[in-house]
Amino acid sequence: MKTLLTPLLLSSSLLLSCATARPAAPTGLGYQALFDGKTLRGWDYDSTYWHVRDGVIVGEITPATIVKRNTFLIWRGRQPQDFELLAEYRISALGNSGLNYRSEDVPGLPCALKGYQANLDGRNRYTGQNYEERGRKFLAYRGQRVRLRPGQPPLVLDSLGGGRVALRQ
Repeated sequence: MKTLLTPLLLSSSLLLSCATARPAAPTGLGYQALFDGKTLRGWDYDSTYWHVRDGVIVGEITPATIVKRNTFLIWRGRQPQDFELLAEYRISALGNSGLNYRSEDVPGLPCALKGYQANLDGRNRYTGQNYEERGRKFLAYRGQRVRLRPGQPPLVLDSLGGGRVALRQ
């Protein structure tokens, strides 16, 4: 199965918008904008939940459009090998969402993913935690530390590019 290196995927479990005004991508730092400020060109999505309003991406659920399962806004444009994500977001007080990355399509389910998610929620209970959608669930809680036992080398799971590696005890 093809792994998508998706730097920006948003689950539609809330009212979410990126910002009140679209920020420009930082110049001179190698950032590439994924959103043109007008359309969702390059994205795969269910238009019941995702649209552009006043220059921002909006994910919205109403009483008439309650979701039965998570639905995602998926970047299908050029996929980076290594990336640093820069995003602004707003979320409703009871919202629950996240930014998925290095995720895979779920066969047979449109706009569904499985993989890593940086959580966002309106109550800030889960914001900043690492979650695995359709997988192991919470992988790292906010503020959690990894401690290696003396004399026990870490297991290298994957290269993150730029000389960095993911480690597991």
